[in-house]
Amino acid sequence: MAMTDIEASPDGSRLLTAGIDETARLWTADGLRELRVLRGHEVPVFDVAFSPTGRRAATAGRDGLLIVWSLETGRPERWIDAHDGPAWAVAFARDGRFVLSAGSDEAVRMWHVDTGSRIGTTVRDRAEPQPWLSSAEPGAKLFRACAGCHALDAEGRHRSGPHLAGLFGRRAGSVPGYAYSDALSGADFVWNQETLTALFRDGPDVMVPGSKMPLQRITSPQALDDLVAYLEIITAPGYEPEGQE
Repeated sequence: MAMTDIEASPDGSRLLTAGIDETARLWTADGLRELRVLRGHEVPVFDVAFSPTGRRAATAGRDGLLIVWSLETGRPERWIDAHDGPAWAVAFARDGRFVLSAGSDEAVRMWHVDTGSRIGTTVRDRAEPQPWLSSAEPGAKLFRACAGCHALDAEGRHRSGPHLAGLFGRRAGSVPGYAYSDALSGADFVWNQETLTALFRDGPDVMVPGSKMPLQRITSPQALDDLVAYLEIITAPGYEPEGQE
């Protein structure tokens, strides 16, 4: 079997290999005893990765698929149609909640492991207003990081996060049709100055454990106040960007 990749587990006790025989294989590092054969791709597998805990693996293949595996059972947990052409590389984020893939379509993409949702969808349609680019509000520059995942208008282009229209006073996890994580679907709070401040001060992993929102914290109290204040302005019902009617 010709191998295309080999990776060691975080504790160094096991190895993962990828091969042109359409499999990934799990081995003991000591003695190279085969533990599992991971069969899911029907084409050569190009890259493999261990999760930070070593309990999961991810594989990328010529079919453009990204498959997340349980190494305890040897079965797929998540199938993700990641790329239009071959998927060349795969890697887990440090916290294990996200996995990144790179493909022949010249794109690197990030995915939420537990749901398979794409994070930070590239927005190609720039017809929607982008008032934060020209606003003089102090929090506008910080909002640019939010704009990649959230539309302002409920009728705007669907992105990886729910729209922000009417955010203040809205119950968390309540936008119809959006595929929330279980953590937010069962949330019992509303978004307001207090909860949004806590979200960015403490991080989504602390405020809503299990959320698929990427980890991001704002440590400057002034910057945090500026962002929350701008969010209240830009998401208010009836908001009209400057210079538009």
